[in-house]
Amino acid sequence: SLTIFEQARASLLDGEDARTRVPECLGLTLSNEEVNLAELRREAAGSGIPAHPVSRALYDGGCAILDIFFDGRPIARFWFLETVARMPYFAYVSMLHLYESFGWWRAPGLRQVHNAEEWNELHHLLIMESLGGDARWSDRFLGYHAALVYYCVRVHGVARGSRSRHVFELRQGEPPSSCGVAGAGCGSGLLPEG
Repeated sequence: SLTIFEQARASLLDGEDARTRVPECLGLTLSNEEVNLAELRREAAGSGIPAHPVSRALYDGGCAILDIFFDGRPIARFWFLETVARMPYFAYVSMLHLYESFGWWRAPGLRQVHNAEEWNELHHLLIMESLGGDARWSDRFLGYHAALVYYCVRVHGVARGSRSRHVFELRQGEPPSSCGVAGAGCGSGLLPEG
């Protein structure tokens, strides 16, 4: 196993051989512009998900940052999204455990539903990891820290009774098919479902 410094050096010095490793060798491409156009078409057709303006602004800003940071690296991008997308379920179940421990509320059915949703996200994450989405230490660093911050935000939101949607729900529902956009030949596209 490489140390973080060896990983950093390898990441910085990725040369010609990087194209022979997963995920680069898969030849997947993602056009940020095409995904954004597909999202606009979906919303124009009335399939958008209503969101609070603050949630929408965070979502749009986050997408713009991801478009820059993960440009040309769709697997790493979706590994990051799946890492962060698990946090609302984890935060909600954490708060349910707290409420149950204090005897404030008993809702085992809700815990079971959110555990199943998190279990689903875990498998999305495992797929992205098996495709090499977490190969760069900088992506892992960013993903883990963003997940921790998002977890804290969601715990705070649940604790104060917020029913706002989490940011990743904005592309849930019927995500635009990115198969033609990404050239991945997948059934449901590469857009996050969580």
